[in-house]
Order: sequence, then C-alpha cells, then structure tokens
Amino acid sequence: SYSQYHLVSQDYVENDVTAQNFYAVLLENKTAVTGGSGKFVVSCLNNHIFVYYTDHGGPGILGMPVGELIMMNDLNNVLKKKHASGTYKSLVNDRFSSFISL
Repeated sequence: SYSQYHLVSQDYVENDVTAQNFYAVLLENKTAVTGGSGKFVVSCLNNHIFVYYTDHGGPGILGMPVGELIMMNDLNNVLKKKHASGTYKSLVNDRFSSFISL
C-alpha cells in the first residue's frame, strides 16, 4: 500500500493522537505529552499559531482516533489557559470555529 505521507514528518500518529496530547501540545506541557515525537507548541508573544484539525465531530464534540473525545468546554478551557499565558499574538483555526464558543 502507498502512503501519501511517506515524505512528511508526523509527530503524532495512531495511538498518540489523543485529546490529552492535543491539549498538552497547545499548552506547551511537555511532561503531559505521551508518545509521539514529544514536540509541542513553543511560542512567544509575537507568534501566530495556526491549528488545522481534521476528523469527525458534531455540536460540542470533536472526534479523536483513540481515547476520549474533545469536548467544547474542555477545549475552551485549554484555549483560555493558552490565552492567559500571553504566549501568542493570534491563534487561528481552520476546522472548529463553529464548535468553540469563547
């Protein structure tokens, strides 16, 4: 079988793609990341962060390949913590704008 990603570095795949890792990567919480490459978002006040999310979901939930779903309230809390940390200039998302209600 052919993988279209064979030349693309992937930091988190299969069982490493979890809600907890997603939150930890956004919050720069290296100790909370399990599996994967261990890379996480390192940002400062002048950085623009772009989040591209693709999977299934619905009102108030986003699907993950394994483990718990991402719930709207949980993601809102993570994004509020990230905002309070003052570690980015703007955060743009491509997929979950109708999901989030800040």
